[in-house]
Amino acid sequence: MSMNGECRRNEIITVKLKGGDLFVKYCDNGEIELDGTVKQSFKGQIEI
Repeated sequence: MSMNGECRRNEIITVKLKGGDLFVKYCDNGEIELDGTVKQSFKGQIEI
């Protein structure tokens, strides 16, 4: 991460969350990639 708090392009940043680490990469083409483990945290039904 740069000194001004911005992510450098193509550098993987680790975000520490309760459910595990989230890896974030800001790509040269402007896209953002997210990677990490996935856990179900909610299950329900909505009537429409």
